[in-house]
Amino acid sequence: MALAEPAALMGVLAHELGHARGRHSTRMAVEGALLGATVAVITGDITSVLASAPVLLATLSFSRSHETEADCFALQTLARAGQSAEPLARLLQTIAGDATSGAASVLSSHPSTPARVQLIRDPAAAKRQCS
Repeated sequence: MALAEPAALMGVLAHELGHARGRHSTRMAVEGALLGATVAVITGDITSVLASAPVLLATLSFSRSHETEADCFALQTLARAGQSAEPLARLLQTIAGDATSGAASVLSSHPSTPARVQLIRDPAAAKRQCS
């Protein structure tokens, strides 16, 4: 929060409200449990470490989807309030700094920072992803 300009905090709060409104925590628990059970049934081995890898990757994909939903909610909330989302885009870039990219980004629970910033700054991208 020390890095954020005051206008960016409204975007962060709107993003977090998007998680609450979308019930992302509950959805992650249910999705993870269902995926785990499915993999266990398919592999026939509920104790296998290898059986958990597909669940982990799928759960991260769900998490990235939830992050995009929360970003969209923030954009819509800021627009309704007559506020620019640009401070939020700058904050994301500041926080990301030299964050991991490439192969390690597959294991990230969030979409890439460039993708999130594009969503915020590009109305066409927002329209595609947020409708």
